[in-house]
Amino acid sequence: MNKEIIDKWLDEEYGVSYTRLEELHDWLLDRCQKIEQENKKLKAELELRIDNNNYLSEKLEDIEKYVLELKQNAPDEKALDKILEIIRRTE
Repeated sequence: MNKEIIDKWLDEEYGVSYTRLEELHDWLLDRCQKIEQENKKLKAELELRIDNNNYLSEKLEDIEKYVLELKQNAPDEKALDKILEIIRRTE
């Protein structure tokens, strides 16, 4: 079949031409590629944020351990409790 016959049949059956279907295909393919690129970018950003979060969580645990050691050796436990409370609120 030639293109004109296909176009006529598509137009009669579905109200769309082969050329229009090609345009839609190209647009969808382009859009899909852009979405894939954005997805890769977002995945990389997410991985970085997860790494940063893990690092900060480890540091927070170290600080909490240090504060607990200070509490055991310090006479003013209320001040250290306030410090620990402030640290936990920043999580």
